[in-house]
Amino acid sequence: MSGRVQDKIALVVGAGSVGEGWGNGKAVAALYSREGAKVLCADVNLAAAEETRDILLKEGGEAVACQADATAAESVEAMVVACMDAFGRIDILHNNVGGSEPGGPVEMSEEVWDANIDLNLKSVFLACKYVLPIMERQGGGAIVNISSVAGFTYYGNNLIAYKAAKSGLVQFTRGVAMHGFSLNVSTDLAAYAPIVPCGIDDRPVTSITEILGRPVEAAEVNDLVVRSLGRALGLRWAEGSLSA
Repeated sequence: MSGRVQDKIALVVGAGSVGEGWGNGKAVAALYSREGAKVLCADVNLAAAEETRDILLKEGGEAVACQADATAAESVEAMVVACMDAFGRIDILHNNVGGSEPGGPVEMSEEVWDANIDLNLKSVFLACKYVLPIMERQGGGAIVNISSVAGFTYYGNNLIAYKAAKSGLVQFTRGVAMHGFSLNVSTDLAAYAPIVPCGIDDRPVTSITEILGRPVEAAEVNDLVVRSLGRALGLRWAEGSLSA
């Protein structure tokens, strides 16, 4: 690895995996660590966060695990405080939390609707609410919000709340990005399943799978995310690696 985020502090919200193997949060936490960052691994399931932390520690990285409910303000604030206590700053906020429940507006209950909006959209709002003032004080930072192609287009599944939340996240990210310019904070959005990179402007959304003509592995997408963050955090791309 080339140290593209060397000595940066990354707060990954949703760093555990729901089941066995590698989820997006665990994978990106590992990549941040392998690229030189110190990582706060936060998850509603403490055991899952600790599993990710242990992987990073075994690889020689520096990481801390933290239990956090991303939909509850007090818990998110405590998570941010824990990261500051452990590392003293936050250079990267990676909002990975998300999930879906099937149903349309008729059959879906109000409780399920509210839970989907909270998990996929409110969670990002709360994390940004408590991290942005820190990034402003320290002079900059980078935020990555994980959306979905469901936020852009219909692809056959009746997931009305999930689609509404992910579409809202696109506009939320654009709004935070425009505000962040004055704070020296870069805000990016990545959309999964299939995985799609998206900026804050109105460029057409194009699947990486379509560009490459083959299925895309999670590691490749996370690599693009970290490369983008390296640029955003004041590094430059040189001969295949980022350097100061």
